[in-house]
Amino acid sequence: MAYDYDVLVLGGGAAGLTASGVAANLGAKTLMIERDRLGGDCTWTGCVPSKTLLKAAKVAHQLRHAARYGLADQPLKIDFGKVIAHVHQTREEVYHDADRPELFEEMGVTVRHGQARFVDPHTVEVEDESGTERVSGRYIVVAVGGRPAVPPIDGLDGVPHLTSESLFEIDALPKRLAVIGAGPIGTEMAQAFCRLGAEVTVLDRADRILSYDEADLAAMLQETLETEGVRYFLEADIRQVRQEDGEIIIEADVADTLRTLRADALLVATGRQPNLEDLNPDAAGLDLTAKGITVNARCRTNVSHIYAVGDVTGRYQFTHMSEHMAKVAVTNALLKLPMKIDTRHVPWVTYTDPELARDRRPRRRRSAEHASSLRHPQPRDRRARR
Repeated sequence: MAYDYDVLVLGGGAAGLTASGVAANLGAKTLMIERDRLGGDCTWTGCVPSKTLLKAAKVAHQLRHAARYGLADQPLKIDFGKVIAHVHQTREEVYHDADRPELFEEMGVTVRHGQARFVDPHTVEVEDESGTERVSGRYIVVAVGGRPAVPPIDGLDGVPHLTSESLFEIDALPKRLAVIGAGPIGTEMAQAFCRLGAEVTVLDRADRILSYDEADLAAMLQETLETEGVRYFLEADIRQVRQEDGEIIIEADVADTLRTLRADALLVATGRQPNLEDLNPDAAGLDLTAKGITVNARCRTNVSHIYAVGDVTGRYQFTHMSEHMAKVAVTNALLKLPMKIDTRHVPWVTYTDPELARDRRPRRRRSAEHASSLRHPQPRDRRARR
């Protein structure tokens, strides 16, 4: 059977960009389909903007406490609009240097913008403003990513709230910020906004922050953040969220006591879910779970010529693992080499100050200094990694 392309890559985030680049470099006729701008979560709503904001917040904090370094403390008046403008500029620079379509077209990748959905196991329909077109591929790599998961809290649907997709689009610093979720995103942004001048309160159902990290190190970090001004309501069962006279009101049971929290802005940071609704995976016969598309250690789905990589699989929510999975998938598909996901060396870093790190090897106690020395790699130029 003749196919339009050797490889169809659905999605142009970190995983899709890597899969497309590797496939094209191996000589495969490759089409990459992305409904938004190339770069995905890492460039636009994840790694790049969050770490840029964290850096600005750290500089502000160091200036305020310059006496620690033998200098004079510097009182600051922060122009949050300029801080966010810097975040936006940094995103655009990364996009221009590493993600824009022309770079991949120079590699031999055909880039198409539009919504892709399966028609059958080898065919997808691409819809854009000009209409629809069907294309087929011998191999298909699904890399459509994920998005923030918003929990079913009473009243939340009727209250304006932020997620990681909208947080970096605001241009005014909220005086009082409430954060639902004490995982990596919630913890990083709590510190960043606190250091930039907001009053920050974090709520979580767990009895501690960062439940996947070492308990003793997470406790040390929480103590540091509390010293800086972040307030925590842990073991909090949120009963209701509502808005009155422009204020966001959160009612929660905290250690069997009803507490009422008032805020000017609300960030929901309670995990992620796969982008599957518009993909029509049933038409391809793909096995799914609530976490995403099921894959084996070679990133192959139950349909032998279809691979899935990155956040859409629900296995790892890291840029470096999305890229690793993409390389594994394309290597298996095109070269038939039995490459598998390396699950023993998975760096996991929360970019607070101090940073917190671990990997998937057997756990051992680490000092905070050692934890902060383990960096999760984020080179700016993805071309160099191919």
